Amino acid sequence: MQELVGKLHRQYDVAVQSGDLIFTDSTVKGITQGELEYEVRFAPALAKKPTAAKPAQSKQDKPADPFAAPYVPALHVDEVTVKAELEDGESDEQSFVVLLNKFCVQPRHFLLVTKEFVSQRLPLSPLEIYTTVKILHTLANPAATIQAEPHLAFFNCGELSGASQPHKHIQFIALPSGKTPFDKIIRDAKPKDASAKLDAQDRKLSAFTVSVLPFAHYITPIEFDPDDSVANTAGGLLARYLLLLDLAAENISQLQQQDDVDKSKLPSSASRMSYNLVVTLDYLMLVPRSQEKFESGASEAVPLNSLAFAGMPLVKSQEQLDTFAGGDIAKALASVCFPVARG
Repeated sequence: MQELVGKLHRQYDVAVQSGDLIFTDSTVKGITQGELEYEVRFAPALAKKPTAAKPAQSKQDKPADPFAAPYVPALHVDEVTVKAELEDGESDEQSFVVLLNKFCVQPRHFLLVTKEFVSQRLPLSPLEIYTTVKILHTLANPAATIQAEPHLAFFNCGELSGASQPHKHIQFIALPSGKTPFDKIIRDAKPKDASAKLDAQDRKLSAFTVSVLPFAHYITPIEFDPDDSVANTAGGLLARYLLLLDLAAENISQLQQQDDVDKSKLPSSASRMSYNLVVTLDYLMLVPRSQEKFESGASEAVPLNSLAFAGMPLVKSQEQLDTFAGGDIAKALASVCFPVARG
């Protein structure tokens, strides 16, 4: 995995030259609204994103899975198998494929995909979340001869999250500045006594929120130790991830009891909750979703995925950009999320 940075650069160049990867130019507009900073990416060409002609398909045929073998050679970066030795002498093992995103607005946007089909609706497994953070650490701490490239990872789970494919995948994008626009407010909101150590046996887990974000969200600090065992780190990450899911489910349950809440937007059960998960080397942030798109009043609604909750929403028209620049982006984000239940 240590060679991942070099492989990403080489394979990206190959994929662009072969035409198997379509890069779309975009610009980034920095917007500050109160205490919140945003980097709104404007990619007007995406409004005309080409779609491949669909082959004739009978009712019995399964939809094509772009994340299944055989892979497009130019988009195939690497294969990774992770194994955890458990205390009872058993072991847990899972295999993944690293693929470049076919349509990207940022260079070397890539995906960690389960080698066997797993539904995108299912929560991350211990080894899925471990491998995600391990890759982030590898990209930020590569071999001495390779320049570090801090990245952000994100997981869109459920039909309202912005997920585009049913085959489980976690996405990664580079952070040229080394941080997300929301990193500072999250760092400032973190309680000074909050432990970030990843320990599968830790029962004193904590989560926190950012007061200026006007929607339900849950954050827990993490600190990846590359020298710790896979099993312990994976267990520690899983415990923190499950804590966030539990807090989100508890909020949904409390909202069910409030008379002033639109019950039609609440999931029927916690297992059907859509959410976005933002993953950095410092924290996990989970945001439950009530709808997929921001109804801006513009001619077209704005789809929002996990990147919006890192302060990096994507827009495809000047009208959408003007709406964000001249409006209240935090309020737009809140419109696709749930409020915090009273009490």
